[in-house]
Amino acid sequence: MGIPLSLATMIAFEHVHKPICGDVLSLGRQTVIFDEQKLLSVYDRYGIQPKIDAVEYDSNTVQAKSDIGRRYIIDECFWRSFGVKNYDIVDVSDYEGATIVHDMRLPVDPNLYERYDLIFNGSVLDNIFDPAAAMRNMSLMLKPNGRVIHIEMSSNLAFEYLMYSPDWFWDFYAINNFFDCRVYICCFDSIDQMLNGEWMVYGFTPKANGDSIPVPSLGSKYSVVVVVAEKGESSSHDKNPIQWCYRPKEANELMLAARKRFFSSPRPVFNARGDLTLRPEWEGFYPCGPTG
Repeated sequence: MGIPLSLATMIAFEHVHKPICGDVLSLGRQTVIFDEQKLLSVYDRYGIQPKIDAVEYDSNTVQAKSDIGRRYIIDECFWRSFGVKNYDIVDVSDYEGATIVHDMRLPVDPNLYERYDLIFNGSVLDNIFDPAAAMRNMSLMLKPNGRVIHIEMSSNLAFEYLMYSPDWFWDFYAINNFFDCRVYICCFDSIDQMLNGEWMVYGFTPKANGDSIPVPSLGSKYSVVVVVAEKGESSSHDKNPIQWCYRPKEANELMLAARKRFFSSPRPVFNARGDLTLRPEWEGFYPCGPTG
């Protein structure tokens, strides 16, 4: 999928809350689906000063090569413009120039444990057969207080193996004692709108009793789930959640504690105005508005 402008807007919003810097890992090389001027427009919106002087354009990714007449900045420039020092790319082969060749379904080298300040998953889990193993590996590779950002399909759009519910992510980070987790469903009506247009964003949180709710009809044909999760000092990586409808009481108590922890986080809820905070009375899906 890469990094469409609407997702870049959400990443910039997160950067304002907690600057993106240090060491970043991307699962696969990403096509950044916009040029320098559009990136600068996002930065102007949030008062971000780019940390690079010159931009390089993408001539490596399949999508950039196929979109003749369009100029896409390279993914490394995108991340370095926030202040990232080191940028690694892990992939199952050296396809598109990975710096680390590894199958994320398999155990990672211990030298990579707690190495990264941010890990970006640009729609990789919906294309692999054992996504839970990749989730555990990402958690191992993340530094304490580091963040992971996911974007995955939550509706059938093209050729994905899997589609994800919002609570699949929420439950994993809750049971593994992450400091915080924000989960969004982002809606659109076409592939072109997904890549180049505005998304309508809804936040997600389980009910106060721990129950989830089905994804409602949100008025659009397609959707992706976007997740921002922050690792804590005592977070784990290997605990498996039990889905809400089968969860015993003691397991549900852990999830209720996580819900309280996530609600107490100072991380704002994404919205175009920047004035939303998570409210205890919110349950299920709540509107955040367009990406703008």
